[in-house]
This record gives sequence, C-alpha cells and structure tokens, in this order.
Amino acid sequence: MRHRRQENPGALARAALTVVTFVLLALAFVPAARAGFWGRDALDSAWTATPVKVDGDDGEWPQVGAFEDGGLGVQALNDKTKLYLKATSSTREGRAQLLGLTKQDVTFWFYQADGKTRSWGLRVPFSRLTPPDEDELRYGPVVSDPNSGLQPEFLRLETVAGSSATVVSSSTWPSDMEFRMGFTGRRPVWEMSLPLSRLTPDAKGAYPLDFLITGKARKLAPRKLPPGKTKPGAPPPSPPGEPEPVDFILSLRLARDPSLPR
Repeated sequence: MRHRRQENPGALARAALTVVTFVLLALAFVPAARAGFWGRDALDSAWTATPVKVDGDDGEWPQVGAFEDGGLGVQALNDKTKLYLKATSSTREGRAQLLGLTKQDVTFWFYQADGKTRSWGLRVPFSRLTPPDEDELRYGPVVSDPNSGLQPEFLRLETVAGSSATVVSSSTWPSDMEFRMGFTGRRPVWEMSLPLSRLTPDAKGAYPLDFLITGKARKLAPRKLPPGKTKPGAPPPSPPGEPEPVDFILSLRLARDPSLPR
C-alpha cells in the first residue's frame, strides 16, 4: 500500500517567501537598460514663455524636473511650437559618453502613434570619430552645421520595398532642428530644439522617447591626481567604472499653455 506524502505547510510557506524575496531583489537590481521591459519612466516637460537659446549652456533651464538615472539626466521644455531637450551628466563615465570619449553612439528615438514602433531619431555617431574630430570635440562645440567636423544624423525607420523588413536610413540634420553641445563648467550639456509638428502622440497623449547610448565602450584611463596630492606609499587611484550601454525609455508629456482656458 502506497502512502500519500504529507506536505509540510511551514516548509511551503518558507519556500514561497524565498521565491518572493528573490523576485523583489531581482527587480531592485534591474539596470536602466531593462527599463523598456518593465515600463516607461515619466518625463514631464515644463512650459517656457520664451524660446530657449540652443547654445550648449543650460543656465536658463530650471534646476529641477529632469529624469536622472546613473548620473545621466534628460530634461524637456516646450512652448507653443517647439520641444527643447537637454542631456547632461554628473559622473565621469557619463561625461565621457556624452563627449564621445568612449566611442559610443548617442541617439534619441521618437515613436509612431502606436507607442511601440520607432519612427525617427537623432544620432551623434561618436563611433566614427577620427583623431582630428576628437580634438575639435574637446576644444569646441558640436553643432548642426554642415561645416562642423562631427555631424549629427537624422534617422528614419523605413520598410524595404517588396518586403516587410525595415532598415534605418540616415541623412543630414534637418534645417528645422537645432543641436549644440557645450559645457557648464566641466559638465557637458546637449541642447536641441525640435518642431512639435514632427511629434506623434500615443493613445494616452504622451510621446514615447528612447534615449540610447550603444556600442562597446572604449575604456577610460585611470584618473590622474594633481602633483602633491598623493602620499608616499599610497595606492594608485582606482580605475573608473566601465561605461555601459544606456537605454532610457521615457514617456514624455508636454506642458500645457497656461494662457489657454482649462
């Protein structure tokens, strides 16, 4: 005669608690690059009554309102006709990524009305930097100008004729958009302006936005301390963290014109 195995309620409860704890810990350590799997982070634009001067200086931007993760920040302003975006970083790795020193491409993607399909994007192809371009980048701003050594690109997702396959095509920066990279102190600042007419809202009235830093990162050199700042026998400075790819999938909501009736 076979005896039916008796389950231990206490053991089952402990096993369930272990599983729940493991899942919660896993969620706590999900990196930014997985944001798209778990949902979009909110990016609320603020209203500006005067056009933002796209010059790579963020002195006219509010001190609050940016989405920040891992030292990288994205902020938005809008008026009646334009969206203004700013990207900056407070960490050495993030600054190196926005300056192109890690040779990773930086891209902003906007989506179609379904909120799932990419439509067009703006990319700075740092992976194709040459030594003269690197010197220009260190000592001068990048602009949306045909005479600039490093040209930002306009991307479109297009369907291949006769098939359902899609490809990413690139072209020169449109004349109705502005881009400038500058500095506030030692902090790199990206500024850009885009016509609102180019944006397509999703079913909830938001504008999905994907901020990407892609490609294998070039390692950063160890930090050098100024003369006289090291003590005899002290260990050398620790190497910087390895810059990782970034993928912030944001849900951008435009600010309402305060002059309009509610």
